[in-house]
Amino acid sequence: MNILGPRGHFLLGSLPDIQRDRVQFLVDLQRDYGDVVRIRLGPVNALAIFHPDAIQRVMQDNQSNYSKETLAFTSMKLVVGNGLISSNGDFWLRQRRLMQPAFHKDRINLLCDMIAQQTQMILDPLESAVKSGQAVNMSHEMMNLTLGIATQSLFGSRVQDVDGNLGETMRHLMSDTTFRFEHPFYPPLWFPASRNRNLNAALNRLDEVIYGIFAERRKYPGEKNDLLEMMMEAQLEESEVTGGHPRRMTDKQLRDEVVTLMLAGHETTSVNLCWTLYLLSQHPEVEARLRRELDDVLSGRPPRLEDLPRLEYTRMVRDESMRLYPPVWLTERKSLKEDVLCGYNIPAGKTIAITQYVTHRHPEFWKNPETFDPERFSAERSVGRHDYAFFPFSGGQRQCLGKNLALLETQMILAMLLQRYHFELEPGWKVIKEPELSLRLKGGLWMRLKPI
Repeated sequence: MNILGPRGHFLLGSLPDIQRDRVQFLVDLQRDYGDVVRIRLGPVNALAIFHPDAIQRVMQDNQSNYSKETLAFTSMKLVVGNGLISSNGDFWLRQRRLMQPAFHKDRINLLCDMIAQQTQMILDPLESAVKSGQAVNMSHEMMNLTLGIATQSLFGSRVQDVDGNLGETMRHLMSDTTFRFEHPFYPPLWFPASRNRNLNAALNRLDEVIYGIFAERRKYPGEKNDLLEMMMEAQLEESEVTGGHPRRMTDKQLRDEVVTLMLAGHETTSVNLCWTLYLLSQHPEVEARLRRELDDVLSGRPPRLEDLPRLEYTRMVRDESMRLYPPVWLTERKSLKEDVLCGYNIPAGKTIAITQYVTHRHPEFWKNPETFDPERFSAERSVGRHDYAFFPFSGGQRQCLGKNLALLETQMILAMLLQRYHFELEPGWKVIKEPELSLRLKGGLWMRLKPI
């Protein structure tokens, strides 16, 4: 069967349509052409796949045939280097094995008290805005909170942010990566264009912080029991590669992994929290039920690890928010050899776009897909659901290493926020999707907070 798709611009293909509205372009593709669609991006011919069967084939059943050697991940490498999110093959597998112990579920569970403390630290300063009736940009607040949790988890303390611009530096790096993916002919990093100078300055700023932490840690080895300490000490016996000697990460590789975790970890969790607060503000009946659960289970105290299984509706709200607005809304793979997806022959060397945003709305798997309905994720209604109808953390061997931390963190923060405040969208504020590396809210999320 021939794979159909839009003709697009005679020279640029579908690039103008993508730049106008990235998300809607992909939604329209699935509606108009089905589950495997041809796309032309300038001189490059690519595919988009939307059916969970095809996604499972790519991410799990035949995952060795699909690499991350794509334009999007090449752009990302400018920032994250050869970190887990962008590396491939045997090197990726070695790095995954080196880092896996640091993200064991039992170890992540130990971070509960720290997450509660960090959340309390941002709740108290909000009181002045609440008393004055001022609107608060919850995107800014959630970014600062999740960045603090990410750095505390990695380094055992908040990063010393001398000029207060580390969060903004990281947001700039994420936005610039998206720009370079959409403008593949932009001059390379060595060319003295203003955008390149700004990117280099941001990278230098970030590296100064990261390498400074490494240097300080080596002055006092073994004093902190955190993820960085485990990563610095991680060793893997690889007799064929190292002649039987333990293999350690170089400082450059350690830097790449730390930057990957800082960027991916704090950004996606923050975005998920913001979309959840927005959805709750639009569905007071859901918020009321969630609050009743919090009152019944917690009775006004902060959540603890043993409470989380009982916060069942809170979990369902979080998951339904990730279905409608997945923080990682798009990813890519490249076929190494020929394959067959949903009956279509896929040639070798083809870039394949996989979009959680569209698949999470696939009408074959989701009834009334645009409706916010947390009950979809009840145990009864989840029976028999395709594993790749909902995959906010990717899937297969390359499922996000930080999944357990993100789920734990989001559920705890959401509980603590809703225990204390009712969140209303600022009158007149228009919520607009900003699909970059993550599915941000354009201009932030301005809300008014009312004490419970």
